[in-house]
Amino acid sequence: MMRRSGILTLVGTIMAALLTAPAAAQTPKAVVMEERNEVNVYSETGFTWTLHREVLIADPTDKEHTHFSIFLNKDMELTKFQITLSTPDGRTLRTLKQKDLVNTELSEGLASDGRISYVSFIPTTTPTLAVVDMKMDFKRDNLSLPAFSPLDSYDTEVRHAQYELTCPKDFALDYQAVNTNCQPRETLSDKTRKLVFELSDLKAVANSSYSRSLSETAPKVYFRPRTINYYKTRGSMATWQEMGRWLYGLTTGLDALPQEAVDKVKALTESCTTEKEKVAALYRHLAATTRYVSIQLGIGGYRPMPAADVWRLGYGDCKALSNYMKALLKAAGIESHCAAISTREERLLKDFPNFQQMDHMILEVPLQDDTLWIECTHPSLPLGYVHNAIADHDALVLTPGGGRIATLPQYADTASQHVTSATITLAADGTADIAINDTYTGHLYDRYSPLAKASQKDLKEFMLARYNLPQAQVTAATAEDQCKDFQLPQTTTRLKAHSGHYANATGSRLFLPSTPLRNTFSPGADSHLAAELFIRKGMLTKEHITIHLPDGYEVEAMPESCERETPYLQFRYTATQDGKDIVITSETTLRHGLYPQAQDEMFELEKMMASVYAKKITLKKKN
Repeated sequence: MMRRSGILTLVGTIMAALLTAPAAAQTPKAVVMEERNEVNVYSETGFTWTLHREVLIADPTDKEHTHFSIFLNKDMELTKFQITLSTPDGRTLRTLKQKDLVNTELSEGLASDGRISYVSFIPTTTPTLAVVDMKMDFKRDNLSLPAFSPLDSYDTEVRHAQYELTCPKDFALDYQAVNTNCQPRETLSDKTRKLVFELSDLKAVANSSYSRSLSETAPKVYFRPRTINYYKTRGSMATWQEMGRWLYGLTTGLDALPQEAVDKVKALTESCTTEKEKVAALYRHLAATTRYVSIQLGIGGYRPMPAADVWRLGYGDCKALSNYMKALLKAAGIESHCAAISTREERLLKDFPNFQQMDHMILEVPLQDDTLWIECTHPSLPLGYVHNAIADHDALVLTPGGGRIATLPQYADTASQHVTSATITLAADGTADIAINDTYTGHLYDRYSPLAKASQKDLKEFMLARYNLPQAQVTAATAEDQCKDFQLPQTTTRLKAHSGHYANATGSRLFLPSTPLRNTFSPGADSHLAAELFIRKGMLTKEHITIHLPDGYEVEAMPESCERETPYLQFRYTATQDGKDIVITSETTLRHGLYPQAQDEMFELEKMMASVYAKKITLKKKN
């Protein structure tokens, strides 16, 4: 371990580098000087975790390191906590203790013993050294031991990190290194087994629109006990099948419904002629009669609330609502299975079952001609639609025979579309009346569907910020969802506005933008920061804009048509005259995938596209 004097010397060296480095995006916002984790498994169900972390914060706006938060419940005890802020030469600026933590209940106290404890601070000097010292006691939880993951935020370097785990010699413990070949130093004594892992000189990862997530790329070591001993239940994590068998066992008997619920199911489905129609009828019932709440009480973090209680109370968490929908389908004679899934990571570790990669539960309905994946916490989504947070993700399907891994479907790149149709009626004084219709389909619906519930004020502000409409007055703004079962959902927005200065008038000429709807260039404009070009979700963007010219004016200059195609991007742009109209069309297709060594080429393409969008159209007054 590095001595404190050594830390101060290294801090001084790095501080000088940070202060003299050019203001580029590659400059790290923070440097983890030293991290030490000590995990002591003292029984089959209990362990302590001690953390010491020294972070040199170069950017005072970096919330990843100026905001500390931790989840706690009745099975955890925070026995030590302190954050010391100091200058790099060792002068103490401020000390934060456990009494400074603010506690926030997770679910309005409805059904959770968990809380988030957090504290934030604003560095008064640049850089600031923040030293975190913390110790926690986990009394009845051996399902998930803390992972070794020192590179846990973007734009952060790690100088040195260590993880020391001590457990009883006969404690069946497994580990899995991901994105690193880090191997432990192992020491055995008569009673204990000690593993020591070290990682050094980890480079910062830029937070680019085209970077893979840190959970997929950062070095990490997972730990797990092979045997489950949790709230007097026992199981195995030796395989995903065994782990799924334990999770399935927690649901045994919880799908029973009262007779009135069974009668309701029969009434709702008696006129249905196919299984899909039955599923749709019960899905609509779920949407009309339940709401989502968090329920995390002891083993209830893994065991769902009984379906009969959801029927009676009308609420539940993801486990409870999935189990309830399963019970409704069972009453209709349709088989289904709950499935654990991650909303953060696409792939589960095939040979290393663990709970740390999963944070959500959905329902699999394997019909004869199709398999439906149902998001029971958001039944306003159309039945059959696999939303952005789970599409193409691995799921652990829970069956009587144990768990099996299945991968959810992924939509074609062109299934996610942003289609714009606009008409601009230009006057000779440079003012214009504008009508714009936008449709967001597929995974873009996930991003823009909140607009359908936004207030008029918020909707107008969003549209004015999105479009390049100088001195605009909005005369009408609407947004609505179109969601039908077994179809891709879409949100449509409509805007009518008057711009008081759409075109610049100079003498006998009018100058107006060639792509009038763009305030800033999209899709990303930061691809050069990525280590490799990664497009997680493909999409198709299309624009069709008609500009009605004022009487007495003719076109003097227009941008040339442009077309580019690569394996990951296709771009087309045209501007043509059609009588008294100018018609502008553009189409951009992003293709999902990983493209090594293509990030710089993509950046040049983005700059080229930006230059096309920045060009002007010139109109000249006729003689």
